[in-house]
Amino acid sequence: MHPGLSAKGAYRIAGITYREGHYWRRCGIVKPSDVTPGKHARYSLRDVIALRVVRDLRAAELPLQRVRRAVEKLRREPEGWPPTARLLTDGREVWIAPTDQDLIALLGRPGQVTMRAVLDLGGIAREVRAAVAREARAA
Repeated sequence: MHPGLSAKGAYRIAGITYREGHYWRRCGIVKPSDVTPGKHARYSLRDVIALRVVRDLRAAELPLQRVRRAVEKLRREPEGWPPTARLLTDGREVWIAPTDQDLIALLGRPGQVTMRAVLDLGGIAREVRAAVAREARAA
């Protein structure tokens, strides 16, 4: 048995179409954590959170190249963000602010920076975990 969610389940929880998810997988933006011997993708909780981040950044009209950079940065971060963690981007740079103090420090930097997207990573993680738990109960 291969743990994790099927592509269909992961895409449904992330709020994207199968076509979007499959395209992002082919482009290497978000790859499944596991593939069964039958070539079926299995997505981890962290993968589904990454899919949701991609969806939200694309909704903010960030180009795929920038989205890819954001997901790579997210993957390098330790798992289990604090509830206050946020991902911020001005369209070029990506920052992850684990705490409110980090967020204030980022926004208080010299110069004027306009944020294109500020995502609540802690909130996204909570929503995805709850959706995965609902899926498991329904199965």
